[in-house]
Order: sequence, then structure tokens, then C-alpha cells
Amino acid sequence: MSELTRSYKKLLYARLKDPAQAAGYINTVLDEGDVEDFLVAMRCVAEARGMTRVAATAGLNRVNVYRMLSDQGNPRLSSLLALFGALGLRMTAEPIAEKASELTTAATTESPAGPYHGLRLINGGQLSTNEWDVARTGQAA
Repeated sequence: MSELTRSYKKLLYARLKDPAQAAGYINTVLDEGDVEDFLVAMRCVAEARGMTRVAATAGLNRVNVYRMLSDQGNPRLSSLLALFGALGLRMTAEPIAEKASELTTAATTESPAGPYHGLRLINGGQLSTNEWDVARTGQAA
């Protein structure tokens, strides 16, 4: 008898073997902002690629990887970075448009000590012209 339906898990795991699909899957879960869902998504990607191989490539214990990628897991950043590398992915940060504009507005608002109050100078207190423009406007010249 032929199978009329396909297992969702089999279909998902087949797609997650593709690095672009895996990255899209993880990014979609990250956009939702739920830590437990992120960890389970990472686990799905690792299982799709072969948990034993992924753990070994990351230099982590397989059982510990299963634990840290459970919905109750609490992995260290170093472990997550190792897993991302083993999966052929990388973690990146990008600004959230509405948060970035709030921070820019707050940073350029005059304070009693002037607009650059709290600006920490490095390199002996000298800023290059470009660094000054970035500090003042939030944009490079």
C-alpha cells in the first residue's frame, strides 16, 4: 500500500538539509522572539543534518546538545556559536528599524551637558572627522 500523506517531520528535515532553507527557518523563528521555539528550531536543523555529526563538528557532547536545544535549554553563547558554525550558519545582528530610530532620537536630544554628554572618547580623547560625524549624526560622512 502506498503512503498517501507525508510526515511533516520528514518533509521539514529534508528541507532543512539545505543551508538557505535552514537559515530562513531559524530567522523566521527568531523574528517571533520566543527563546523556546528558537532552541527547538535549532534542534530540528541539527537533527536534519545528523545530530552526532553536528555535535562532533561543534566540539560538543551529543547528549548535552540535545539538552541545551530542548524547550527548557539554556545554552551558552559559545555553544550556540559552535553549533551555528557546525551547521554552516552564522549569527548576525541587524538594527530593528523602530528601535534604531528611537535610540537615534534619544542620542541626539540635547541634555544639560550638551548633545555629546556620555560620549566616551578613545585614542587619547581624539575623534577622527568620520567618527565625530557618526557620533553627532549617527551616519558616516
